[in-house]
Amino acid sequence: MKKTTLGISLAVLLAMGTTAAIADDHGGKHMRGDHIGRMAEHLELTPAQQSQLLELRHERGKEMLARRQEMQARRAAGEEIDREAMRAEMQSNRTQMSEELKEILTDEQWAKFEQHRAERMEQGPRGKDPKGMRGEDNRS
Repeated sequence: MKKTTLGISLAVLLAMGTTAAIADDHGGKHMRGDHIGRMAEHLELTPAQQSQLLELRHERGKEMLARRQEMQARRAAGEEIDREAMRAEMQSNRTQMSEELKEILTDEQWAKFEQHRAERMEQGPRGKDPKGMRGEDNRS
């Protein structure tokens, strides 16, 4: 039961990861606070783009909440959760979110966003070197 809860929680967090990818290393605080403000500054968003991004984030948040409530109800009813289907759905959601974000941004802003996202992915979790825990330097 705890593994299912953890899995669903992780799934929800991963689905939200696309917009979080632009955040600088703030010790995990990118899910709270002024994320849109940091993104606006980094990408030099116009007020109209900021408004569109806020609306997109709001709509996605409502969808995520409804999905989370649905999963909790299914779990409470004792249903088995298909993790592979959940992963596929989350990947589809991330892809759709990226497409919607790309429509809001200019080509230059999108390129900057993609570059920053790639850099964040190379850094690993929370801005740490991905080799930090399993790299050659730490082998005994």
